[in-house]
Amino acid sequence: MIKVALTIAGSDPSAGAGIQADLKTFAAHKVYGVSVITAITVQSTVKISDILKVPVKLIEGQLDTLLEDISIHAIKTGMLLSFDIIELVIKKIKRLNVPVVVDPIIKAGTGRTLLEDPAIDVVRTQLFPIAEIVTPNIYEAEKISGIRIASEEQLLEAAENLLKNGSKAILIKGGHLDSKNVVDLLLLKDGTQKKFVKVRVAKQDRHGSGCVLSAAITANLALGHELYESVELAEKYLEKIYPDRLKIGHGTPPINPFYNLF
Repeated sequence: MIKVALTIAGSDPSAGAGIQADLKTFAAHKVYGVSVITAITVQSTVKISDILKVPVKLIEGQLDTLLEDISIHAIKTGMLLSFDIIELVIKKIKRLNVPVVVDPIIKAGTGRTLLEDPAIDVVRTQLFPIAEIVTPNIYEAEKISGIRIASEEQLLEAAENLLKNGSKAILIKGGHLDSKNVVDLLLLKDGTQKKFVKVRVAKQDRHGSGCVLSAAITANLALGHELYESVELAEKYLEKIYPDRLKIGHGTPPINPFYNLF
């Protein structure tokens, strides 16, 4: 039977990040993807110029309709935007006995805020505890932990701080760390840690790389892999597809989840 992964996130019309990137990544892993849209963005590879929050009642309807009909094997949360959306999502998914991957999206690569400040504490205190793994980037890890990250030692300090909030694991994505190589740090609740070190392919970022990594972890969890293995497989996948620079748009080029098909 085909496995199903659910993404709860915002829509990116340029299809480099958000719901669209998640669904492509699920499909690339031979996992069937379903989605609940929390926000509609006016977005390109260059900027986000507007955001429409989906009414909470419609988000609840999307969730209820899906969960009544389809068996879900893993869930990813992305852009949740506001306090009331986060509370609803927690209420609906915490009773499901499936792994949850939390990508605590706070700000877009272009600088636009994607999570209201009052909601950050709810993410930390209520969403983290139901997560199998939380996957912040450097900015998000700093914002939530309150720890400035300028070295690999501070990566570990921030990860230890974030792990105290109740998730089984923390993966801090170190792409924005000023270092020769890209270092992602995984820390598990039992103390296990691993650094995933990748050579920087180019100075230019890839639009949606964080979304794709967390979606790949979600897909691997849906397929039945253990948490540590799911992260390893996702990191290897990202390392393989990252150098493939899609010539789409005039801004940050999107990453290509379908590397093997193009």
